Amino acid sequence: MMKAIRLPSSWGMIAVAALLAATTIAIRVWFWQSAGETLEDSLITLRYAENIADGRGFTYNTGEYVLGTTTPLWTLLLASARTAGVTDLAQAAKVIGIACDVGTLLLLLLLLRKDNSFAPLLFAGIFATSPWIVRICVSGMETPLLLLSMSIALLGLQRRNSAFALGLALTLLTRIDGILFAGIMLLWSLFHDWRWTARQTGIMVLLCLPWIVFAAATFGTVLPQSFEAKRAVYHLGVATSAPPFLNVFTPLGETGVSKLIVKSLWTLVVLGSLLILVIRRGIFLPIAVFFLMYTVAYMMSGTLIFAWYIVPAVFISSICVAAATGWALARLKERQPRMSSLLLTGAFLLFVSINILALGGRMQRSRDVQEVENGLRKGIGVWLKEHTESGASILLEPIGYIGYYAGPDRKIMDEIGLVTPRIVPYRRAGAGWYVAALQALDPDYIVQYAAALERNRSEGTEDPLFVNGDQRAWFRDHYESVARFRLSGQHFRIEEKEKEYVVLRKIHS
Repeated sequence: MMKAIRLPSSWGMIAVAALLAATTIAIRVWFWQSAGETLEDSLITLRYAENIADGRGFTYNTGEYVLGTTTPLWTLLLASARTAGVTDLAQAAKVIGIACDVGTLLLLLLLLRKDNSFAPLLFAGIFATSPWIVRICVSGMETPLLLLSMSIALLGLQRRNSAFALGLALTLLTRIDGILFAGIMLLWSLFHDWRWTARQTGIMVLLCLPWIVFAAATFGTVLPQSFEAKRAVYHLGVATSAPPFLNVFTPLGETGVSKLIVKSLWTLVVLGSLLILVIRRGIFLPIAVFFLMYTVAYMMSGTLIFAWYIVPAVFISSICVAAATGWALARLKERQPRMSSLLLTGAFLLFVSINILALGGRMQRSRDVQEVENGLRKGIGVWLKEHTESGASILLEPIGYIGYYAGPDRKIMDEIGLVTPRIVPYRRAGAGWYVAALQALDPDYIVQYAAALERNRSEGTEDPLFVNGDQRAWFRDHYESVARFRLSGQHFRIEEKEKEYVVLRKIHS
């Protein structure tokens, strides 16, 4: 009689990993199809990627070599997809983002499994359902690639192989502010094995060197233009940059009882996890240090905080919570195995339930944001493409959707200076910068928030556009309104200033 075939235990682990990966994919596809959100900033990268693939060079405006994207690796990855025949890069970016998140999940399962058997499941539950991570994964942004790169580095550090150097190089090439992560990881490794760390550092530098040489030769710098532009424009103070992080990791700002309870619990869990990891030391110590330094650095930056800035902190905090809670449950299992299993189940269900409930609210917000993009900014871009002459120069602030749909034959100049370095000195001057910038740049068209002109306040900084009647008179004499766009319908989650734009044309004497 044929004996029954017994599958090795590894098959069970593979099945669990496959189930978790499938769940991760399903939740992201569900959010993608329900919300349909593509973030404004992702379209800046798409314009760069399409220009590269179509032979216009690494440029936003043809012939102007300005490093206006903060993510060279993501840009080149999308450009490669375009070269390979992919026509809809916005959708391709979402598919790649989901693939990156699956890779991150699987790598973290391996990383956490070596420490204890409880941590991987806890991390998978938090990561798969996190409203912050899910939303940005399918937004077209580079953040999923950043999380995958960080995960490769962490696994390489744990296993002491060259995946450490590869992951750090990918992190730096995905976002230059990944230098904080790379620095902390290398410093921790240096104290444990300086020879191995020196070799890994050499490999990392060699992997980054082609981009460093290219960027220095092409743009004259490896730093994205956004560094200088945002430093000049966003002098907003800690009162602007700290609240978004405090709102994610503490109950500050909440008024509802349920949210106060949930946020307070999350604060205690995160702080307790960080304390455990600091006491335990090991590979999770530098992760905890990175979370603290990254969060504090952004909170103190005084700049506008966008959702994708927060995701790395959410990701790292998820690792910390899973590692620390898993370790505590593993110790409890030695004395009370049944109690540890019940607590694991309870923790998993609690984290997942909270995230799923939050996903519903996040989804409606994302729908509203996308309706603004589709019904307003995209339409403005299409109008500019159809009603302005080829080669026309256009000055505006939100260059993502409008610039992308206006097409590569229009020269886009942005008020912040992300792709227009010439405007930075005028923005740095503050009040009254607008007319001086218009006189210097001489745009053929302007797209402006109607509320900004009515209130005489610059978007983002609240600096007055005009400081006296002479400046207003000059503006009226040189530009005339030719179109107005307003979003119809009720969108309670969208600020009023975002709902109406005016297009002005230069008056030729």
